[in-house]
Amino acid sequence: MEEMNTDSDLVIKALEFLESRKYSNNLTEIIASLDVPDTTAEGISVLQFLFMEILKRRNMLISPTDNLKTETPLSKYVLWLQKSYKNVWKKLIGLMSHVTFSEQAMIALFALLKQEGKFPIVSPNKRVYYFPEARLKMILKKCFITKFHFSGVQNQLDEFTNFIDIAYYFWIITPKLLENLKGLNEKLISHILDILQKIPIPSENELKDLTEDLLFYKPKFKPKYTVLQESIQNLWNIILRWKCRNNNHKKTLMLLLDNIMPHLAKPILTMDYFMESLDSGGGIPLLALQGIFVLVKDHNLHLPVVLIASFVKRFSRLCLCAPPADIIVLSAFIGNLLIRHPTLKIMIQHPTIKSVPTDPFIENEENPYKTNAIESSLWELETLQQHILPDVSKAVSFIKRPFPKTEWDLTSLIGITYAQIFEKQSKKKIQKVSLTFEQPESLALPHTNYFSNEPRGFGGIDVISGCLGCCCKRVGSSLEATKDRSGIQRM
Repeated sequence: MEEMNTDSDLVIKALEFLESRKYSNNLTEIIASLDVPDTTAEGISVLQFLFMEILKRRNMLISPTDNLKTETPLSKYVLWLQKSYKNVWKKLIGLMSHVTFSEQAMIALFALLKQEGKFPIVSPNKRVYYFPEARLKMILKKCFITKFHFSGVQNQLDEFTNFIDIAYYFWIITPKLLENLKGLNEKLISHILDILQKIPIPSENELKDLTEDLLFYKPKFKPKYTVLQESIQNLWNIILRWKCRNNNHKKTLMLLLDNIMPHLAKPILTMDYFMESLDSGGGIPLLALQGIFVLVKDHNLHLPVVLIASFVKRFSRLCLCAPPADIIVLSAFIGNLLIRHPTLKIMIQHPTIKSVPTDPFIENEENPYKTNAIESSLWELETLQQHILPDVSKAVSFIKRPFPKTEWDLTSLIGITYAQIFEKQSKKKIQKVSLTFEQPESLALPHTNYFSNEPRGFGGIDVISGCLGCCCKRVGSSLEATKDRSGIQRM
């Protein structure tokens, strides 16, 4: 919280309120300051200070023995404080979408959240861990439904979700929020996916070792990884119902691969989604295949070699017409498949298959088991070794070298653009090549005889006509015979 000016009217009113109940109306005036742009910033700071002190003093605490049906001055005061506290939360939530006060409001909200966790306003069961879940739910709902054009809110959310307890409850609450979220469209879905990609999911080991990285530092916090897994599965079922397209489809696959999949109780159930994604355009099939082979590698999914060969051959054929940036990614992915399945290395070289006419691969066959890919070769990659761009020819050169034992990391390759490739090549230093072997001293021909039967210098190129020396013997003889008449003298 920022340093407050003790001489300001709002601070004086807050101190008076804490001193005596006869100044109760001061709270109403301080809350009203949030609606005035000139006093909003100070009002946020003062209300944060004020309610953190009220929570610490337990002035809003309602114990199970309190009979709220019987109206007493104290019970009325406590209920009024709670109502005012709820109103402050509502106003601060609204300020999260304000371009000037969003970050300050977010800081105040998480400060109050932490304080309420330490000093609850309702006396909890001493044997049960208390977390102000309803307050965090208010913050997250605002984050999901509002497309922020500034980074303050997202930065604060990223900072606080680094605490394991906040991250744990983020993923517990989120499915409940998104289940009933209305007004979904492609832009809002894109915004929600962006948020989900940035929030870490605590691992099973992190939930067991809770010595640090907790916002509340309570020994009673006993999270269950199975509960988290169930919540993640519910979230994934909700996302599947969105039927994301185009860029959102790509974001969904990246979220599944990077965040969700490692925490699913039965990741093998994502196989159908990956298979359906193979029919999409752009880089989506590549991400889908990555997911399939994660299932193969880490979750004992078994695919026939004939099926994998069809994928390898199809991507090899696509390399012939794909943009350079895509060729680099595809070739690395093909290499990983060959490393994963060594029996497919027979496709690298074939004694007779060198082009389309001799290739038994049936490109238009929809059934991957009937494409004859296993009988084909990867002549496409061998052809691309002559590509004009060095980065492309280098990417496919793995077929001529011994394969490594570990697969290549595709993360750094996805997202490369043609502009980046061009910029990289334009910055390379080109070795300077001499254009002549003998420094000319005049307009006369050099002493070397370029028209002899054993040409030197420019590889037998006639410096006068530009033709190959082997094709110009007669011209050379004619020049020898007429050199006196032409006036050309040798040095």
